[in-house]
Amino acid sequence: MIQIDWKPSNRVLRNFGLIGVVAFSAFAGLVHYQVGMFKLIPGTPPVLYTLLGLAGYCGVFALVAPPALKWLYILLTVVSFPIGFVVSYVVVLAMFFLVITPIALIFKLTGRDPMNRKFDPSLASYWIPRTPPSSVKRYFQQF
Repeated sequence: MIQIDWKPSNRVLRNFGLIGVVAFSAFAGLVHYQVGMFKLIPGTPPVLYTLLGLAGYCGVFALVAPPALKWLYILLTVVSFPIGFVVSYVVVLAMFFLVITPIALIFKLTGRDPMNRKFDPSLASYWIPRTPPSSVKRYFQQF
């Protein structure tokens, strides 16, 4: 389970601040050039200045005093945690229903049983005899 780091170290905060400079500057660049989702947002200058201010704040305090970034780190972590939680479950469900389920249905329709799980009442045992390795040295060559 993923846990929120409520007491991040100075190194984590410094890395967060430097990443924040890049991320907030990139978002400010998107707002400035009005690309994609920011085209229709009214009041672009306040958004642009806020993002540039956050980039500057992250940059200065990442180098001078990383503990000053703790509130922003915790705020963004708390906001993004539920999003990541939901998205991870959606991705796992999508993989299961779009990949695993069709493969299982194909196997079921073709009668393929790669694990050999069919019940055979005529067998005394389901033990599969295997030939032992030719040399004990093979045990040390696992791959």
